Amino acid sequence: MTGFAVATYYVPILSWIMHYFRCSFQSPLPWAGRGSDFYLLDVIANPDPITPDVGYVEYPGRGMVGETVGWCAFVWFLVWLCIYKGVGMTGRVVYVTMGVPVIIMIIILGRSVSLENAREGILLYVGEWNGGKLAGGAIWQAAAGQIFFSIGVGFGYFTSYASYNSRFANTVQDAIIIASCNSLYEIIAAFAVFGVVGFLRYEPGDPEVSLSTFTVGFLTYPLALAEMPGAQVWSVLFFLTLGLLGLSSAFALVESFVTLICDSQIGKRTSRTLVSTIVIVFAFLLSLLYCSRFGFYMLDAVDTWINNLCLVFVVWAECVAASTLYRYKDAVRQVGGVAYLIHSAGYILSMVLGVAVGHAVSPGAGAGVGFGIFIVSNVVAVLLGKTPAIPAPGFFGKNPFLSKLWWQGFYP
Repeated sequence: MTGFAVATYYVPILSWIMHYFRCSFQSPLPWAGRGSDFYLLDVIANPDPITPDVGYVEYPGRGMVGETVGWCAFVWFLVWLCIYKGVGMTGRVVYVTMGVPVIIMIIILGRSVSLENAREGILLYVGEWNGGKLAGGAIWQAAAGQIFFSIGVGFGYFTSYASYNSRFANTVQDAIIIASCNSLYEIIAAFAVFGVVGFLRYEPGDPEVSLSTFTVGFLTYPLALAEMPGAQVWSVLFFLTLGLLGLSSAFALVESFVTLICDSQIGKRTSRTLVSTIVIVFAFLLSLLYCSRFGFYMLDAVDTWINNLCLVFVVWAECVAASTLYRYKDAVRQVGGVAYLIHSAGYILSMVLGVAVGHAVSPGAGAGVGFGIFIVSNVVAVLLGKTPAIPAPGFFGKNPFLSKLWWQGFYP
């Protein structure tokens, strides 16, 4: 359900990209010299909220943004085409939605790094180190949200796609390949972004410069494209790449929900085409909320709660369940219920209390509390646990204490 909820406001964002894509065929580009105004007034088209001295914020926007609604319907139709026949169709679509962006990204990368002053921007990416910022929670929260979205952790579509694998498929290998390829693509693509940062002569610390995900895609890069020779060509390629990448994410987000329904008792008696059609129509109706003249502000609020809170909690709960509840009876038989309970309680409390103290007191105190509880609980669990009847494999099997530790914390 998390993936489906995200898809309902993710597709309207793709509609904004398609607005830019349509305007990329105009000469001169309509956002040249007015990047922020074009984005806020022409694309988003949401009146500014009214903030009173006392009381609630008022959003005066009424009605729908016509072009956003039209592109939203078009994108949802493409999503339907990608999923209505099942994983066989989706597998063929991915060759286009992922293969073409890789090729275009390489072309755009070559153009970006060849721009005037691109070297200075790239040095900001690979030549500076601000380690002090790693102590703040905001940067880790933003990083978690970004990697969750880019890989797709917690959205459910890896689980739905994995259901089509053979029983003994090497999922560990698949996970490593997916995570590595995703990070490699982003690391390489960042050179294209920072080449443009250097070309625009942006400086770190400038209060007028923001390089968030939205500003890079809708403000920074479009402004740079407008100043390049052959601006229309590069703009078409750039927004086509964003559109294809976004489409691949959109149908994957919906696929998990469709698979969930199709695997249920009701879904097994209904054709996948009908299920897909009903889900897409319902999702389109929900997306209309974000196509309104107050939809941008609603989207921002919903994204904050889902991305920064709900998604992190869902993934954390999945990790805890997989590492403590999955096949726990095997570990209990080997080390005893008391020892395994102490280990699991310390494992969970170390994370909860560590984060709580880190926010309430200081990051250092939080790390000390978290690691302290984890280490003490593991030591106590190892001392109280019984010697396993089946030794742990490899290095951990050489010592009974290490064997207990393996059964408590590393048993797959």
